[in-house]
Amino acid sequence: MIVSVPERRFVRRYTGRDAEMGPMRTSTLLILVGALLFVLPLPGTFVLGALVVLAGLVARLFGL
Repeated sequence: MIVSVPERRFVRRYTGRDAEMGPMRTSTLLILVGALLFVLPLPGTFVLGALVVLAGLVARLFGL
């Protein structure tokens, strides 16, 4: 038995933030700065970096 399936063309349509070309989102910047602090070999930066990354993830959750 042969089944014919209609051809579908998949088109990606970007709306909202994905379509914007501009400065980096605040949450992304916080995550990057937190990651840099996290890997620095200085006392206190490990915990501070983890807290900044968490703040960036919370900001991403709220759409900043």
